[in-house]
Amino acid sequence: MATSNGTERYVILADVIDSSAIEERSEFRTALSASLERVNDEFSADIHTDFELLKGIDEFGGVLTDLSRVYELIATIIEACHPTMVRFAVAAGQIDVEPSNAIHQLDGEAFHRADRLLAAVEADDLYCYVDTGRPVDTLLAVSMNLLLLQRAGWTPRQADVVRAYERHGTQAAAASELGVRQQAVSKSLHQIDYFQTKRLRDHLLDVLPVIYGE
Repeated sequence: MATSNGTERYVILADVIDSSAIEERSEFRTALSASLERVNDEFSADIHTDFELLKGIDEFGGVLTDLSRVYELIATIIEACHPTMVRFAVAAGQIDVEPSNAIHQLDGEAFHRADRLLAAVEADDLYCYVDTGRPVDTLLAVSMNLLLLQRAGWTPRQADVVRAYERHGTQAAAASELGVRQQAVSKSLHQIDYFQTKRLRDHLLDVLPVIYGE
């Protein structure tokens, strides 16, 4: 059957890129599982069905009731997986909730659309497509792909610098944590256009609730 109130849901299916090449599979699985638990906790108000692994460490998915924070959710998972990247498909539609509400037992229109969308993301060598039937879906997908493409280019060291800077809020504190000079932190942030990208990301986060808020 459809969801109990007939409301559309948003299925997110994800595919870990080149998962077969991951050497430390146990450690990666632990990190990915922890990120999904974090997402289920921090975004619980927007989640219809918890995010879970579906095929080992290769695929995972979940169901949302609202897309207002979809980029934040995706970025949380990407952060845990880096430098490994992940493809995402976001599709709206009806879902069947029998025999249970567990992600691996769900089916329905939204899942079929998400499957097709994920295949298209892989074929186009991108990171995310969105299909909710809204005219702005393409603009959202373009925005998220540009941000994720930029993120994919970070080295592990640059990612460490960003984490430290975002934890502490100052370059001096980030440098102290990392045991480097402040100039090294500043150089890393400017090499990846961190401040310009953050402004673009913040604009996206501001507009998402206006467009997709329920």
